[in-house]
Amino acid sequence: MSPSIESFPIQKLDTLLAQTLGNNIQIKHVEWKLLNAPGENYGSDMLAINVIVTRSPKNTEETLNLVAKLPPTSAFLLDLFNSPVSFKKEIQFYNSMAKEFMKLQIESGMNDSQLVPKFYGGRLGLNPDKFDGQAVILLENLKCNGYITEDRIFGLDKKHTEFAIKCLAKMHALVIALKLKKPQLYNNIVTELLIEITNETTEKCLNDMIQKILIDLQNMEEIKPYMDNIKKSMEYCKEQSEKSKKVEEPWGTMIHNDFWVNNMMFKHDEQGEIIDMKIVDFQLNIYDYGVKDLIFFLISSANKDTLDNELDYMLDLYYSFH
Repeated sequence: MSPSIESFPIQKLDTLLAQTLGNNIQIKHVEWKLLNAPGENYGSDMLAINVIVTRSPKNTEETLNLVAKLPPTSAFLLDLFNSPVSFKKEIQFYNSMAKEFMKLQIESGMNDSQLVPKFYGGRLGLNPDKFDGQAVILLENLKCNGYITEDRIFGLDKKHTEFAIKCLAKMHALVIALKLKKPQLYNNIVTELLIEITNETTEKCLNDMIQKILIDLQNMEEIKPYMDNIKKSMEYCKEQSEKSKKVEEPWGTMIHNDFWVNNMMFKHDEQGEIIDMKIVDFQLNIYDYGVKDLIFFLISSANKDTLDNELDYMLDLYYSFH
């Protein structure tokens, strides 16, 4: 990675890193590049950053390979994704919930592998209590540690689908376990973490998108005989969504709300076998039934062969995995 010719967009990087590395660090060199064109990732702009730091008293150099998540520069996208709320939610997740996941796993004698990338620091803005363009979330660069995103066009095969469902089930179960075992701690954490980010702009954009889909379908001759059933199904889904807003306990959990192939990264060994997976992007998480994540994941991310031949098995796997 070569240094960008543009000025580095993150101010006071050292104070961000100090959140996890301590105040005895000194930044020696920074290289960075855009991971996406501005606005391409919609909810955030992404940077890859290599930082050389020293820590007293040893003062030996170490390189940190990081990804920085910044708010979009477009005023429309800031409003659409309710960035002041979504960034606060994601920082709260990495700073609190993810740490409690690890503690609970260790206390329960479970494998202590982390489900998410390592968190290096986050802020809402240069003023800690006020959102601005200097909001940022710093995470480890998973690509530098051998993780990759699978092809969203081809979808996930059986092995990758299995592995992802096990990670999803584990995340949902850890939230429920925290709720039942440490209710006061859980309530303190989730107050801001599970706020919905939907606003008027989001609702309008979603409705416009649905109407466009319906128009496109109506223009397809082979779909026309099914249009009445499609519209009825959409109305039914809307009604059921309204009815299910009150979650029956104890089955409510934190759902990712965007759990699909682009928001997970897999690591493989030399033989191509999966050895780990990390879940990313926790801006949309809400309190709901975990099965909603499961269904969305299967329909959006599993390949046709897996859906055609393994659907019942995958549903059973989610509920039986421990």
